Amino acid sequence: MTASIKRKIGFVLTLIICIGVVLLAMAWLSGALRHDQIAPGLKAAQPAEPTGRIAVVQATSRPAEADLVGTVESDLRTTIASRLTAIINTIYVNAGDSVNKGQILVRLDDRDVQARVAQARGALRSAEATRDLAQREYDRLRPLVEQKVASPNEADVWRTKSEGAAADVTRAQRFIEEAEVQLSDTVLKAPFDGVVIDRQTEPGDLASPGKSLLTIYDPSRMRLEANVREAYIGRLDELRKAKQPLPVIVQASGREIQGIVNQIVPAADPESRSFIVKVQLADPSGLYPGMFGRLRVPLAPEAVLEIPTAAVRDVGQLSFVEVAEGANSDMRVATRAVRLGPSRDGQVQVLAGLAAGERIVMPK
Repeated sequence: MTASIKRKIGFVLTLIICIGVVLLAMAWLSGALRHDQIAPGLKAAQPAEPTGRIAVVQATSRPAEADLVGTVESDLRTTIASRLTAIINTIYVNAGDSVNKGQILVRLDDRDVQARVAQARGALRSAEATRDLAQREYDRLRPLVEQKVASPNEADVWRTKSEGAAADVTRAQRFIEEAEVQLSDTVLKAPFDGVVIDRQTEPGDLASPGKSLLTIYDPSRMRLEANVREAYIGRLDELRKAKQPLPVIVQASGREIQGIVNQIVPAADPESRSFIVKVQLADPSGLYPGMFGRLRVPLAPEAVLEIPTAAVRDVGQLSFVEVAEGANSDMRVATRAVRLGPSRDGQVQVLAGLAAGERIVMPK
């Protein structure tokens, strides 16, 4: 046997021995060679005997309610805008200022309107002078016509001039009224007692019809506007007809305010399938447009399962209870996961995991 063959045989034997040692080590670590260890695998836990007080899962009815979110708005809100195109001379208020009905808010440049008023008054004086002259001449000719000293045609001419001048006087008076109305439009006043929400322009800007200058609202008349799913509209309509007060929670004010549903817009948004519901608030003090609010609507009582809150054991995000299974002589306890709802007065609602009549073990 050559030396190279001996080296190959030695290498193979060494490799086999190493592999055998590794396999023996793995078997030892896995417990295959240790008879005092439990064989690998899953073994069901044996239920324990109950050691605490037994409570029964109760089927009961709980008053149901819906929380509908909405926004606080003012019943009376308006935008102050000009009916003329003119330069803004003065703005007397800022955002947040309180204003009274009739108070001057904005004054516009009225020089053009003043010129139109003066022109219309001059036209009136001219028309009145022409009318008076024609009337006097007609009055002078009328007896002369009766005496057959003057021509009837000449009297008719002056009568016609008098009537035309009278029409001119009436037209000039209308022009004056129109110009004076325009002159009054250069002074913008508050239409009601309220508060300025926003000021959208400054002196020197050009005011034009439809351009918003100020926005004001009445803080004494506030409501909650909510977009409500169509499933609740029937119930809200019943409450509206009964004029039943409903609680409205405005978190920013930290108060619960009573409100009455006074309007349901009779058309749904085709995309969201929701209706606009307006709830008049009884006490608007401390409220501002845009605040977030929640309307609580009482619904028909619903059947629920309840268990004592003390019977629940929370592990992280999961909730467990100990359920007593079997007859009294052979009762055992098994741990079961449950899904819970809101709690009240020491009882918690069970949404899933238990059935009515099942027994649970209260901790000691």
